[in-house]
Amino acid sequence: MRNHLKMKHPLPTASTSSNASSTSEQRTAVSTGQRQTSIIDFFKRPVTDKRRQQITDLLINFVIKDVRPLSALSGEGFRDIMKFFEPGYKIPSHATLWSNIMLQYNTVKARIANEMKDKSVSLTTDLWTSCTMDPYITITAHYITDTWEIKSRVLRSSRRTANNVLRNALLRNGFTWHLSLRVFCCTFW
Repeated sequence: MRNHLKMKHPLPTASTSSNASSTSEQRTAVSTGQRQTSIIDFFKRPVTDKRRQQITDLLINFVIKDVRPLSALSGEGFRDIMKFFEPGYKIPSHATLWSNIMLQYNTVKARIANEMKDKSVSLTTDLWTSCTMDPYITITAHYITDTWEIKSRVLRSSRRTANNVLRNALLRNGFTWHLSLRVFCCTFW
């Protein structure tokens, strides 16, 4: 059973009757210019379009889910990691990544807006301070679906000053999401 599973070892080994022929085969392969496929050659395989799109989608999710700047993808260390794991993949340009992020944002926003369509919506706001002491506001919409599930969706988080919190962040945000006529209540924290 082991005979059909014999593998050629790339390094010469001590001559025994079972591996003497494989060593001579290796010498013949070396003398004729043939070589065994190395792990490096395996990793340098071309990246298919489907694989390229999967990797790009994962990079976009990395930026969105971990709230990372796009510049994180252009750093030398990150590019070294990508080159090691997928040498045939070229990280898209900043503009391409940004347009893909905006496309995903608009798709999710349209889905959520459709989900909230014709629902009574309650809004809550949360004022908070970043670790660098910058003031922010987050606006969250709460509503009940047709199947009686309570849903909460963050509509916006943005840096604001106390003077324009309500005017710029809340009212404009409500109109962008087409909620101006269906807001049931609004709670400020």
